[in-house]
Amino acid sequence: MKIKIGLDIDGTITEHPEFFAALSQSEKFEVHVITGRGAEDIKDTTAELTALGIRWDKIHHADNWEDKGRVCKELGIEVMFDDQDEYISRISCDTLVLKPRNGGNWNSARMGWVGKVFDASQK
Repeated sequence: MKIKIGLDIDGTITEHPEFFAALSQSEKFEVHVITGRGAEDIKDTTAELTALGIRWDKIHHADNWEDKGRVCKELGIEVMFDDQDEYISRISCDTLVLKPRNGGNWNSARMGWVGKVFDASQK
């Protein structure tokens, strides 16, 4: 049985395309791209993923923070890669979440995460 993984695009795949291309090509995974991009951008999104060498089984569009968590739960995503705390905080603890560092969420000079502490109780 394949492991269901979820991949965010912006700040995740786009920051580490070689890694995610190799990961997505493994037949051990059922790959779901779960993005905050709008459904109206599907043509550009699929072209970009193809150019980056990403294999996917399905692309899902999350309308807001809670929606990404809902999609993960409904699909039974076992591992989710996402770079934004706002999305990560809405994903069930049943899903292993891995947060890639990038220029928008990590400060190398001070060796720490960028941004305010996110309070999941606030919407």
